[in-house]
Amino acid sequence: MGNARLVIRLPDESTPSEITNNPRFYPYFKDCIGALDGTHIRASIPLSTQGRFRSRKGGTTQNVLAAITFDLKFSYVLTGWEGSAHDSRILSDALSRPGGLRIPEGKYYLADTGYGIQNGYITPYRGVRYHLKEFSAEGPENAKELFNLRHSSLRITVERVFGILKKQFRVLDSEPFWNFQTQVDIVLACCIFHNHLMGVDPSDLLNQGLYEASESDLIIPTLTEREERQEVREWSAKRDEIALTMWIDYTARNISKDMATKSFARTFADIDLDDGNEDSMPVDCDNEEAEEVNNLEKLLMLWNNLLPIRHHSFTNK
Repeated sequence: MGNARLVIRLPDESTPSEITNNPRFYPYFKDCIGALDGTHIRASIPLSTQGRFRSRKGGTTQNVLAAITFDLKFSYVLTGWEGSAHDSRILSDALSRPGGLRIPEGKYYLADTGYGIQNGYITPYRGVRYHLKEFSAEGPENAKELFNLRHSSLRITVERVFGILKKQFRVLDSEPFWNFQTQVDIVLACCIFHNHLMGVDPSDLLNQGLYEASESDLIIPTLTEREERQEVREWSAKRDEIALTMWIDYTARNISKDMATKSFARTFADIDLDDGNEDSMPVDCDNEEAEEVNNLEKLLMLWNNLLPIRHHSFTNK
C-alpha cells in the first residue's frame, strides 16, 4: 500500500447551502460537511501481486477513497489501495496517517453501512429500507425509514461525483499500460482537474494539495476498545435524535396537509385521540365548520403530546 497518494482541500465548517436551502435536510443535517465512499479504478498489476488487487468482481483494481462536498467537488482523495482492501480499513488508514483526513469537532460525513457509525461519520440504520427505489410503492413508515431515505438522498452525491469523474476521464475505465505509480498519480490528477472544471483553480490544489501537516496533525489519538464502544453509542444516539426530530416535523407537516385537504379523519382513522375525554362530541360530517374545529382540536392534542418529546431531544444535546 506504499503507493497511496492523497490530496486535501478541507471543507468549509459552515453548513453547506445544499443543506440549508432544502427543508428535507435542514436543520437535521446542519453539521454534515459532505459524503464519503470508495470506488474501484482499473489497475494493471504484475502477476506476482495481482491477488491482492483483485476486487470482488474479479478484475484487478485500486480502491480509491474519496470525501466530497455537496457542490460536487473532491475534498479528500486517497488512492493506491489494493482492490481487495475493505473500505473500513482504507478509512482507518486515512484517519491515522499524518496529514490524513480530518473532520472539525462536531461535524461529520455521511457514509454507507460498510464503514460503521463512528466519530465524524454517520451511517444509515441497518436492516431498514434505504434506497429511493425501495420507497416507490409507499413512503417511510417510521423515523428510521425517513432518516434512511433522506440520508440516501444526500449521500448519493458522492456516487454522482464518481459517475461524473469516470465519464469526463475515460482513461479511468481503460486498461492502463503505465506502471502502478503512474496509475495512482493519474487518478489524483483526474480528481484535481475535475475540481477545476467544477470551479476550483487547479494550481490552488497542486500548491497546497499534498497537504503539509501541522504538528497537531501528527498527534493521532488512539482509543481503547471501551472508548470506541462509548463513541459508537454517542454517535448512534446522535443519529437517533436526528431521526426523531425529523419524524416529528414530517408527521406535523403531513397533519397540516391533511387538514388543508379535509383528509385528516381518514389519515388518523386508527388513532383514538378522544380516548378518555368525556367532553368530546361526535362530529356531524355534514357540518364542515364543526369538522374543521374538531380537526384543529385533534391537531392541538397531538402536538401537545409531541412537544415534550421534541423538547427532550433538543435539551439533551
